[in-house]
Amino acid sequence: MKHKRAVRWSLLALSIAATLFVIYASFVPLRFRELPWDEAVAMWQQIPWLNLSIGNRADWVANGLIMLPPGFFAAGAVGFRRKSQFLLWIAAPVIVAALSAVVVGIELVQVFFPPRVVSQNDILAGLIGSLVGVLLWSLLGNRLSDQLERFFQLEPGLQRWLWLAQASVVALCLYNLLPLDVILNGEELQQKWQKGGFSLVPLQDIPSEVKPRLKWLVTLAVATSRIVPFAFMATICKGPKFALSVGIAAAVAIEATKVPIYSREFSTTDIIASILGVVVTIKVAAILIRCILLFDKKTFWLLGGVFWCGVMAIAFLTRFDEIVRDPELLQERAWDIFAVPFARAHSSREFDAGVNILLKWIAFGTLAFLVCGWQSRRISTRKPGSNLESGIPWFSLVLSGAFMGISIEAAQVFLLPLVPDATDWLTYSVGMLLGVLAFRLLMPDQEVLRIQIEQLVKKPATERPVVES
Repeated sequence: MKHKRAVRWSLLALSIAATLFVIYASFVPLRFRELPWDEAVAMWQQIPWLNLSIGNRADWVANGLIMLPPGFFAAGAVGFRRKSQFLLWIAAPVIVAALSAVVVGIELVQVFFPPRVVSQNDILAGLIGSLVGVLLWSLLGNRLSDQLERFFQLEPGLQRWLWLAQASVVALCLYNLLPLDVILNGEELQQKWQKGGFSLVPLQDIPSEVKPRLKWLVTLAVATSRIVPFAFMATICKGPKFALSVGIAAAVAIEATKVPIYSREFSTTDIIASILGVVVTIKVAAILIRCILLFDKKTFWLLGGVFWCGVMAIAFLTRFDEIVRDPELLQERAWDIFAVPFARAHSSREFDAGVNILLKWIAFGTLAFLVCGWQSRRISTRKPGSNLESGIPWFSLVLSGAFMGISIEAAQVFLLPLVPDATDWLTYSVGMLLGVLAFRLLMPDQEVLRIQIEQLVKKPATERPVVES
């Protein structure tokens, strides 16, 4: 009972935090202007209903999506682990009404904060997002809770890796549905076809120019590797035949989710690349199993961290077009680092801003994961039997994160059109904390992992015990 109550209070706190973030994000860059009361009332009375084209639909949907988490968590605070959903259905109208009032309040106050755009469309989107959040919890909330609880009951190592690999396929499919600018009729489908949204002939989407071609190659490499973790875990846990069949199905499903989304490009090249990744992974699975034993080596983690720092430097700093040499412009860009938090995100689409933050979390989370691995193996060589449980390497984490964060932002001052932003340091810090959490959840004690791997190496695939997901 205490556990349930604690989770409910945590979900309520998440709902409040998400709502406060929505309120703050709705007013950045916080450029307040005074308006006479009668003028503000006149503007409220003339809030327009915008005729949105399919190209603007993604921004409208994003305004609904940001209200989905507050509704989802608030419904969870009421309905978590209750035998009957009667109380949730009573509370649902109250939750939706309260969040809708927040949305209306935001739109009314936004007239004092240019360049924010006020519209009835945003009000409707927020209301729908709140309602969908509540409905999602009522339909899926407790099931998702069951899956998460099952994850925590699994042993760290292969069991959790398989669960996470399966979840990654679902996450990729859901990601490809965003920003939910869904095609609603044949005319919009034809528009997507005409703008090149379907690449049905393999390799026909190769750009002719050098820079776009390099970007295409990166996209192709991502398409090849995105299915590798799932194919590898399926191979070592359930055998190559199973891995091949479900891997091909997953590759097709991940790409097929792009078909009804206007801003997503469906590519048969990506399907072929993913299937190739599955086949190659199955073929080299036996070698990769033995490579996992490298996790015992502190040198592996150290070199991995150094290599990843190089990858991050390339990813963050090689997208520039011009080097700034004008001292006045350099001074201006240096001061611009300390802008209003998340004000830069306002200059781009909500979906693009969210993806940008997610990629930064992944980059710095991976760095933290590698630092934790190096530190835990370094400690274990001095104190046999010890692991990360003996202490999180906060000094190493802060040093590596600060070095990369400061280096990236300082370098971006000199590179146009890259934009240095102190807010990114907060984003990087969250990514580092997520990396620490991931290491603690996924990496078992060294001896446990060694036993798991040795059991797989000794037995052929047909005799391997199935790892429960």
